[in-house]
Amino acid sequence: MAQRTILWYLTGFDKPIKQRKTRKTYRNPIIQAREIALEIQLKELTQGQMARKLGCSLSRVSQMLHLLKLPEEKHREIEALGDHWDRRVV
Repeated sequence: MAQRTILWYLTGFDKPIKQRKTRKTYRNPIIQAREIALEIQLKELTQGQMARKLGCSLSRVSQMLHLLKLPEEKHREIEALGDHWDRRVV
């Protein structure tokens, strides 16, 4: 065996690389809805264009934007929970 082949074999490149598990995080829906609304306004996008950009359905974008119609008191309560949760809260 050539030395290069031996080094390649000893370094373990012949074995598949293990995928590192990433922890799923969930976004605060009010904060995410505000970000979506702001981007739609700034870039003058339709909800359909925004849905394609996010890789989700038009109805999902519509649902997120409807959250902004909740009373301001509910907005404050949900925002107080923070962002990037380890589990689904709302």
